[in-house]
Amino acid sequence: MDGALGTGDTLALTPRPVLGAARYVDLAASERHTCAVRASGEVDCWGDNTFGQLGDGTTVARPVPTMVRSAERFTQVSVSSATSCAVAQGGRAFCWGANGSFQLDVSDPALRLSTTPVRVAAAYTARAVGAGANFGCVLTSDGEVACWGSAAVGARLGRGQQILVSECSPQYCDPRLVSGGRRYEALAVGSGHSCARGTDGATYCWGRSILGGAGVGTGETDVWVPTRVAMP
Repeated sequence: MDGALGTGDTLALTPRPVLGAARYVDLAASERHTCAVRASGEVDCWGDNTFGQLGDGTTVARPVPTMVRSAERFTQVSVSSATSCAVAQGGRAFCWGANGSFQLDVSDPALRLSTTPVRVAAAYTARAVGAGANFGCVLTSDGEVACWGSAAVGARLGRGQQILVSECSPQYCDPRLVSGGRRYEALAVGSGHSCARGTDGATYCWGRSILGGAGVGTGETDVWVPTRVAMP
């Protein structure tokens, strides 16, 4: 559907190579589109483009890899169903696609989407970025994690149950560090929850935990702050 395979087909029952001669060093896939970082630093995306999540300046679906319109050279990429994000050389983070929940770190309600990369979390030097369904997070060069997005997503921002008015407008929360003061080595962001590996070797998660997705063993639907995963 929508060319998400990057092979020019709508169905493949066995693995097939993505079209083109590029060699990739990082890749991220959602259910509707995929983005990959070339060895040379450009990003190619393909698949659904309803919200501009392919970053090529259009909203036209692409069945084959299509280069993101940017002069930046990137090192890492992350995607959700309607938004894509990447870290450029020098630690600058960018996102493109849907902004209906302010996941582009832009609080202007009139900006519903961007078809080209927009700088996000500019106050931080990013090692990695994660695109959630209606929020985003970065792992900073100092080993901290900062998240932003809709004020309605609550737990997904990892700041605690009470989000201070000083941190958020009525709708939008700008990038702030998650609670706990820990240092982290790796970050993974899903559609509704996030996890990070601490420098202590433990894994911490926060956000929506339907079906136990946050792995904290409490049975709670929402995990409001980074909480250590309960290991067997």
